Amino acid sequence: MIRGRSFDAVLADTTQLWVDTLAGTAVVESSNEIDLIKFYTSLYRTYMSPTNYAEIDGSYLGKDDLVHTIEPGRQYYSDLSLWVPKRTLYYLVIY
Repeated sequence: MIRGRSFDAVLADTTQLWVDTLAGTAVVESSNEIDLIKFYTSLYRTYMSPTNYAEIDGSYLGKDDLVHTIEPGRQYYSDLSLWVPKRTLYYLVIY
């Protein structure tokens, strides 16, 4: 729960959670830093999907461009790819 916590506290906890999650993956040593950046970025994105696609009230925009509501207690997940591969590679290389 984030309410009542400072931004810095949430950031620290979130950073540690990702460090612990990504540290559980064995990687053969590489002298190519770009390859390691690509690998860990891809791994991070793998853990980010699927995502809960519904709003807090259970509403979501369907593929038919109509707003739908899920039943209470259920979740609506999606693994939408919001980045085209070209942009993903671009950001991996630039940043």
